[in-house]
Amino acid sequence: MLNVCKRTIPNGSIKGKEESNESSIVVTKNRQISTYQPLSEKIARYQNDIPFFSIEFFPPRSDKGATDLVRMLDHFRDGEPFFCDITWHTAGNPGSDKPTSSITFAGVALNYCCLDTMLHIICLGLTKTDLRQHLERAKFLGIKNILALRGDKNDDSKIYDFEYAADLVRFIRQEYGDYFTIVVAGYPIPHPESKSKEHDLECLKRKVDAGADAIITQLFFEVDDYVNFVQNCRQIGINVPIIPGICSINNYGSILKFASLSSVPIPDRMMKALEPIKTNTEAVKNYGIHFLTDMCRQLIKHNLSPGLHFYTLNQKTIIPVLKAIGLWKHEPIRLLPWRPATNHRRTNESTRSVFWINRPKSYINRTFEWKRYPNIWNTAFSNQIADLSESYYPFLETSTTTKKEIDQFWTDVDKPSVRDVFRMFYSYYSNINYGNESNDNGNPLITILPWIQERTNIHFMEAAFTHYGRYIKNGLLITNYLPGFGAINQADDRYGWGEPNGVVYQKEYLEFFFDSSHLDRLKGKLERAQSVSYCITNRNRTIWLSNWPQHNPITISWGLFPSYQLIPAYVADPISFNIWRTETFDLFTTWHNLYRSQSCDGNCHDESMFEPYRNVIKHIRDDFLLVSLIDNQSANSSPTFTNIFDEIFSNED
Repeated sequence: MLNVCKRTIPNGSIKGKEESNESSIVVTKNRQISTYQPLSEKIARYQNDIPFFSIEFFPPRSDKGATDLVRMLDHFRDGEPFFCDITWHTAGNPGSDKPTSSITFAGVALNYCCLDTMLHIICLGLTKTDLRQHLERAKFLGIKNILALRGDKNDDSKIYDFEYAADLVRFIRQEYGDYFTIVVAGYPIPHPESKSKEHDLECLKRKVDAGADAIITQLFFEVDDYVNFVQNCRQIGINVPIIPGICSINNYGSILKFASLSSVPIPDRMMKALEPIKTNTEAVKNYGIHFLTDMCRQLIKHNLSPGLHFYTLNQKTIIPVLKAIGLWKHEPIRLLPWRPATNHRRTNESTRSVFWINRPKSYINRTFEWKRYPNIWNTAFSNQIADLSESYYPFLETSTTTKKEIDQFWTDVDKPSVRDVFRMFYSYYSNINYGNESNDNGNPLITILPWIQERTNIHFMEAAFTHYGRYIKNGLLITNYLPGFGAINQADDRYGWGEPNGVVYQKEYLEFFFDSSHLDRLKGKLERAQSVSYCITNRNRTIWLSNWPQHNPITISWGLFPSYQLIPAYVADPISFNIWRTETFDLFTTWHNLYRSQSCDGNCHDESMFEPYRNVIKHIRDDFLLVSLIDNQSANSSPTFTNIFDEIFSNED
């Protein structure tokens, strides 16, 4: 398992003056690097022919559900949603530090899935002390958006500090000023407790007057209900954006339940269409896709809102709708080589250590408490890369390989071999290269490696197989790769990033595990390869060979841009590499632990039956080397590494 330590106080690791103005601009060489814009401003100033979309999820109930939801959030992130919101699950201790609580998971969505995130807070039943604690924890996690709700009344006659959502909005504004963007709920179909439509609108106006920045509506099925609602709001002086809330139609039972809970009538035409197919889930989903696609097109045509908000019910069925109406971004703009952070504290970040390219969630956790994030790297940052904390929840390891996948590769179950592990790596890269993500052809297939938590740029991985696939199956176990290139336009589909009219450069970078029996030959080749910077080590660091400068990082990827000048995006240095060494070798333990008695579902009684498999994995973990190579020539097709491996593997099959 990965080593995780307890972090006690949010005091920051790299010292820096705390910004009092959250919209502050970080400047390097008198150039603006980044500016944080509050969600309220982004919504108010949004001007685009294509509206934005936003999405809602409820927090998971278990670690397994959390893993699935993190994967789903990562998938939705690829479509570039404007923001997401996480509901307040009162029964799940929503304000606690439990991994699956509402506040915790909103922090996960913001920090690890890089989605601008809004947290629901239901005030009914909260004291002012409770609310302050929740808001302070939200602040610590970086959350700056609140959906302020009253919640449903129950039979409890106790008087609480907050009776209405307007009281909640007013309290947040009084205590926190403009720190939080505050959104409130609106009801195209009046709230069931309202005396009339007019009374319902008056209640909404009180929330806006108390300081709400925007409104998201409750679900509805008739576009005219939303249009009339917006017109009525404008007539009484409600002028903030009113974003329509659209409910995903996943199955017959859920849409009836959700509509009933919301006191929203379902149109007769919808019921007539659903009734004959109510037991056919796929047919209901397909109907829902067509119904919502038509509804969204009508809403867009009315042009009353800058965006559309979707209640996903933790399903993916709205994605076809988003694609059909043109809101899903098929080719997101890459402002940086990685997915830019949405936490306001690190929006100025433009430089990262190269070793965590494929494990960004781990890197984010290790650097979460920094007060300042680099746009130029130095070893002060390397020295402050922290251990993984308790908030690095197991469900964030969405790249965990299953025992079933690994079992396919043992060619001799009585005598497993390291070459079987070589085949696992080869399968992973070859299937990425050929686009085969299923096992339809009957060949062993592995779709996940623990060293590759996210495919930050699949073109990098394709290039790794193209250049070095023939060596992978002989023991070049690649964990990280950047192809080399010079002066590529930032708009390049494969490798480009950054602002328009920029140019990006990259040195070839290769990181891999390697049998220590090859060390002498590798050393000889590297001594003659004058353009190569290298670092070689083993699990316990009894071997450490490096020609890297001790205190000056090596820039591997950088860009030149009209307004930013030079941005060094990825860098390498020996201090960071030494920290990475521990993590990357420990990842073999996740495979090792698959072969324990607990993993056989009660069908075995002898722990020793797993010993041969554990020994193979342990041998690689304990006896292989971790090698990091940088070719400083920055050429598109430098043969330097190929020449090295041709000689080393010349006698291999």
